[in-house]
Amino acid sequence: MLSHKIFGLIILTMSSQLWAAPQVFPTRVVLSDKTKTAQVALRHIGNTPMKYRISLVYYKMGPDGSMKEEKNVKSETQSARDMIRFSPKRVELKPNGEQVVRIVVRKRSTTLEGEYRIHLHFEEEDLQVKDKSNADKSSVAMSLTPRLAVAIPIFVRVGAPQVKASLSNLKLVTVEKTKTAFSVEILNTGNANVYGDFRVYQVVGGSKKLVGEVNGVSSLIERRKAVFVLSEPQNLDLSKKGKLLLELKEPLDDGAAILAMTEINL
Repeated sequence: MLSHKIFGLIILTMSSQLWAAPQVFPTRVVLSDKTKTAQVALRHIGNTPMKYRISLVYYKMGPDGSMKEEKNVKSETQSARDMIRFSPKRVELKPNGEQVVRIVVRKRSTTLEGEYRIHLHFEEEDLQVKDKSNADKSSVAMSLTPRLAVAIPIFVRVGAPQVKASLSNLKLVTVEKTKTAFSVEILNTGNANVYGDFRVYQVVGGSKKLVGEVNGVSSLIERRKAVFVLSEPQNLDLSKKGKLLLELKEPLDDGAAILAMTEINL
């Protein structure tokens, strides 16, 4: 079955260092009036020492689920930038070295109820490596290889924000010419972001068969259109009359309650 983490962002840039993606755990942090601190572990899996710069970045989600950095955040936006303090902000790690980043939330007493967010962004420092193997004494050649930066979301829940999600316009579609997928619109009219897992079932008579799953689905806007490939389309038998049922459930750690569901006839 398809298991896909939506929230962790991986940003590809260019670097003179050997390519190696940092590992960050957990991939999502939730803070609240009761839970005001958290720790995130950064692990460097490259084969040479590396320096990392850690910062806060606000990403805006588009209707298709794409994420883009928003530098000029409007005051009414649900940004948690002013609420979050963290340390350290720069680290140097040896191969397989690990650093714990400590996070604390400090909100104002006047902050309105709702869910606020920001991303914790881990990026390699610009360390230049000189390569003179193909250069004469008067010149320096640079060896450029891809560099990865990783960002994980931090959510701050003030009061008791509620998700009010609904699903609509469920369709079976074909992507990349041959892959069976489903598209659906996620609507949220609450004051908390949508986060959960999709479960896709084929229902024929009294039988209910799981034909796909997508973990870590998010919607940070009021309406988002999502398209996901079914990992095992051979389980879907379109020769039989029945229904395609889609459930959006809370993650298991949050209780696994059904947030929304929809279905279509096959």
